[in-house]
Amino acid sequence: MREFTRLMLSAYPKLPRVIEGVNRVINESALRSFYEQSGAFGLAERLVRKIQLRNALAGLLQDMEGATKSLTKEERAIIKGRYFCIAPIPVKGEYPFSKTTYYRRLKKAVHKVETFLRECESEQKYYAAGLHKTTFFRYLSGHIKDARRKITEREGEKRLT
Repeated sequence: MREFTRLMLSAYPKLPRVIEGVNRVINESALRSFYEQSGAFGLAERLVRKIQLRNALAGLLQDMEGATKSLTKEERAIIKGRYFCIAPIPVKGEYPFSKTTYYRRLKKAVHKVETFLRECESEQKYYAAGLHKTTFFRYLSGHIKDARRKITEREGEKRLT
């Protein structure tokens, strides 16, 4: 669940644009259906799959909006800085608390989001809709895993020296 929460926190700011892109694809596919050489049934199936994808993405967006609304203003600011890349990770003097306190509060905020997503059964919806197979989420998931691997390698180098 923790990996799923990180993935959703990273995807959340981009989801509205992804949904908008899927809408555009649906509209263009419908408009170009006149020129389609394959059968109408096959075209209708493809359009229905795209609409289901859009609806699943909209459901995830709704879950994430609910999760972020459940956070306090301070927790939202911390999450934005860490996962939404809107604000930098604090340097001394930027927040009225220490780095240790920052990371504790970040962990607490992520746990709140994780609990909310678990209550909404977002992870089950995500896999049931097949969103893990989409290019957007595969790319984002790989990016998160690479970043975690690099951090682990850096920490290992620090321990060796």
